[in-house]
Amino acid sequence: MSINVVVDGGEIHASVKKELVAQFDPFLRQGYSLKLRNFENLAGFGPVKYKDVLDGTLNPDYLVDIVGQIIEISHIEHVTVNGKETEKISLEFRNSDDERLPMVLWGKFACDVSEAMQVRAEHSTVLGLRFGKIKV
Repeated sequence: MSINVVVDGGEIHASVKKELVAQFDPFLRQGYSLKLRNFENLAGFGPVKYKDVLDGTLNPDYLVDIVGQIIEISHIEHVTVNGKETEKISLEFRNSDDERLPMVLWGKFACDVSEAMQVRAEHSTVLGLRFGKIKV
């Protein structure tokens, strides 16, 4: 389930995990508006620590920001997920403390990153990922 929210003329896109849809579904109807109370827009990029991702400290229900140097990247795989064909790449990030974090990118974003890596093959590439899904 995805939700578009208009805040002071700007638009925010939000997603609700499949497991939580039942909790919100009774309140949401397509084409209708709701007024949210106690809502706060948390702007900005806030990268998390690799250790917190790897050891399960972070809640997997929340999306996270990550920064790292790409040190390994696979070839694009074409896979079927939920009956739809999509692209997938696996890669590994490294931070300034030489901690490693495996990652999977999907769809057009996977293709864009793969293409950027091919163009800059002789250079180090640092990627900032916003709203990444934790899956340990």
